[in-house]
Amino acid sequence: MKIKIDEVGSVSGNISVAFSTDFGSAVATWSANTPKVGEEHDVELEIDEEFVWGDNVDVSGDHYSLSIKDRVIFLSTSLVSIAENGVAIIDINGTKTMIELAGCLVRPPIFISLSFERLTLYPTNL
Repeated sequence: MKIKIDEVGSVSGNISVAFSTDFGSAVATWSANTPKVGEEHDVELEIDEEFVWGDNVDVSGDHYSLSIKDRVIFLSTSLVSIAENGVAIIDINGTKTMIELAGCLVRPPIFISLSFERLTLYPTNL
């Protein structure tokens, strides 16, 4: 996923970045050397939370969006697939990642909204 670094800081000894994309912005932990404001990077994402249908996951509109409010990140994304063990593949505007999703009540493909607090970005150095 292509991002632009908007702000760089430190939280509990970890590098924190405010970043923006074509479909919104948020804040995440940065997992590499400290980036500079204004740099653009291709990144992979790790969302380190368990998702439960009806709790922090629900059906969404049919477009990608990303925002943050009161330290909670809101992401509208496409649910591509889900296995019986709850491992789901989501597509975030062309970037695929895995999440754990319990109690899913819909069949993919469908847009879903996620809310979570922990996001880590890994630059791919492409």
